[in-house]
Amino acid sequence: MSYSTCNAVMGEGKDDILFRDEEHELFCLQAMEKCRWIDGCHEALVYCLGIDQNTRNHVDRIYDFATGEVKPDCLREEWQTIRSMRVVRMAFNLYSREATSQVDALARIFGDCREGQIPRCLHRRKFDAPYPCIGVFDCDGTPSVDNLSNEEDRLRECCEYTVSDLFCCGYARYFWEAVKIRYPEYCV
Repeated sequence: MSYSTCNAVMGEGKDDILFRDEEHELFCLQAMEKCRWIDGCHEALVYCLGIDQNTRNHVDRIYDFATGEVKPDCLREEWQTIRSMRVVRMAFNLYSREATSQVDALARIFGDCREGQIPRCLHRRKFDAPYPCIGVFDCDGTPSVDNLSNEEDRLRECCEYTVSDLFCCGYARYFWEAVKIRYPEYCV
C-alpha cells in the first residue's frame, strides 16, 4: 500500500490518494491518459478498476475508452471472480453512462470537434478551479441490471450493488477512496 499524489492525472487540489500497490497507481496514471474526459466520474471508474489485478488485466472487457461506455456483460464472463465483480460493480455505480453524450455535445459547442474527440481545453486540468462532473449526470447506476429480461434476475443483480455486498471485503478502504474521488465535496 502506498500513499501518493496523483495531481497530474486525478486532478488539482485532491488530497493524497491511497493506492493498493504500485501497479494500481501506475494503472491509474496510464488509464486516465486514455480517458476521453477527466472528471470525477472517470477518475473514480479508473481508480476502482485498478484496485484488482483481474480487472486491470481485463479493463478493455469492462470499459470502452474510445466510446466512454461501460460493458455490463463483462460481469458474466468466465474470468470474473467474486472480488473482481465487486470492483466492477463499484466502478459502475460511481460512473455515469450519460457523461459520454454530454461531453460530445460540449465538444461540438466548443469547437471544431468530431463526435468523440474532446479538445484539451475542455479537460479539467486546463481550468482554473476544480469542479465536479460538468452537467447533470446520471450517476449511481446499475447498468448490468438493464441487460437482464427476467424480473427475478434483475432484482438479484440489483441487490449485488448494495453497500453491504460491495464493501464487505478487503477492498473496502479502496472503495472509500473511490467515493472520495467521485464526491470530494462531501468527503472533507
